[in-house]
Amino acid sequence: MQRLQKIQGPDPSALLRAKARHDGLCKPPGSLGVLEDLAARLEAITGSPTPVFQKAVLVFAADNGVFAEGVSQNPQETTWKVCQNILKGRSGLGQMAAFYGVDVFLEDVGVLRDVPGHTRYKVCHGTGNIRRERALSRNEAFRCLLAGAARAREAITCGYNFLGAGEMGVGNTTTSAAVICAMTGASPEEATGYGSGLTLSGYRRKVQVVREALQRHQPFEDALEVLSCLGGADLCAMVGVYLECALHQIPFVLDGIISFAALLCAKALAPEVTAYAIASHQSAEAGARCAQKALGITPFLELSMRLGEGSGCPMAMNVAECALFTLAHMASFEEVQLTRESYIDLRRNEE
Repeated sequence: MQRLQKIQGPDPSALLRAKARHDGLCKPPGSLGVLEDLAARLEAITGSPTPVFQKAVLVFAADNGVFAEGVSQNPQETTWKVCQNILKGRSGLGQMAAFYGVDVFLEDVGVLRDVPGHTRYKVCHGTGNIRRERALSRNEAFRCLLAGAARAREAITCGYNFLGAGEMGVGNTTTSAAVICAMTGASPEEATGYGSGLTLSGYRRKVQVVREALQRHQPFEDALEVLSCLGGADLCAMVGVYLECALHQIPFVLDGIISFAALLCAKALAPEVTAYAIASHQSAEAGARCAQKALGITPFLELSMRLGEGSGCPMAMNVAECALFTLAHMASFEEVQLTRESYIDLRRNEE
């Protein structure tokens, strides 16, 4: 945990310099909207207007004991079977990653049935049912966090410098909703969604499970306790990825609700971690908005997605690269013999 004290945000002056350069390009200031903000942040993080990214999504798979409470429409073996699909490159994430040139790696950190060849970072075979017991011991939760950090460090050592974290685990929207409630004070109704397609009665049962899990385990002394009582092995590993990226000062992309639950915990451990977070799409899961409000983060894509796996990461990475490329190669006012005064600052209309 001492390493976390080394996490610092990018140089604020670098962000100001990037924004000033963008305002000198031949366009109405602010006319590229979120792309300008995105490019400026990435310039500040990387120290370059033209960084060369090697992109990867690290997927962490684990089963969740809360499945026993009937919180998912899918059978529990779905976790293992989808892992096989991801490894074959035939999942939604796999196809998006292939299209955008992003590498995908899967690690089994807690699947009930071992995923052959992918258990180097395995900590457990499933977790406890959060309605009735801890999901993980504090030691197990910490080991899962360390597993995610170690896998991210390995990727960074291999040259990857733009990472996303994904997950696969039936029941993990329930654990994430519980974590978001614990970290933000949101009610179970506010933070709980329909997951992979629950009926109304199933949704109500899921809300009640989250409520009873919170009642059983509160109060929580720290974020690690929240992860231990309410989280999952996959969620804990994602926390480790985000912290490791921040330690190495490289950007990482968020996907859906599980990503935001993980970032809430990462921020509690190291507040500056959010400076390196890129929120990709607005998850259709209700709890994502609760987490985003607490984090002060707004996704820049609205696609009604709720697949998970890290599927929002490849597209967001490439939108980010497009933003950087555009703002690095546009002509300046000086080059085309115009002045900024010829244009209205469109951002004034937003004030």
